[in-house]
Amino acid sequence: MTVGPVIRDAATAEFFDGTAAGQFLLRNCPACDAISAPQAVQCERCDSTTLDWRPASGDATLVSWAIAHRTTAGGEVLDVLCIGQLAEGPWWWSRIEDTGGESTAPEGLRPGLPLRIEFRRHSADAEAVPVFVRALPQEDLLGDGRDERPVVVEDLADGEPALRPDRGRGLRVQQPAGQLRLAVEPHGVIE
Repeated sequence: MTVGPVIRDAATAEFFDGTAAGQFLLRNCPACDAISAPQAVQCERCDSTTLDWRPASGDATLVSWAIAHRTTAGGEVLDVLCIGQLAEGPWWWSRIEDTGGESTAPEGLRPGLPLRIEFRRHSADAEAVPVFVRALPQEDLLGDGRDERPVVVEDLADGEPALRPDRGRGLRVQQPAGQLRLAVEPHGVIE
């Protein structure tokens, strides 16, 4: 297992309630709508100490990283420790892992690399800990060079169609029921 056991305390209880549910929670200031890191106790913009919780999208980009070398019974293991900037703005430090839970190879790391937050547990009774994994590139989810992103269709009451990103996994199409018409040119951009 890649993460050590983490035990909650009174200061982290709400955050770990979120991770247990698969959500990375950020602090939100109701007074000015600023978003802060989970450990914030005061708004970074207006200094209010009244903060609530807001789920993050889970998207991030790589800011910086370091490679830690450790030796196990199976040989040397490289751990990639990093700082990622969440799509909402705050930075979070963690490690980058493969989607299977193993440490990722450092090849191909670069500032701005798209990342996603996933959660790992040391054991069934330990807290879910956020880690980063490399996000799949939008243009090649199947690994064969074709753009085959999933499309999610939702109905809107106002009758206006809308295309929205689907949290890094494709396009979300929103329009009235029964009126779906979507044509995408190869290598085209929908704005």
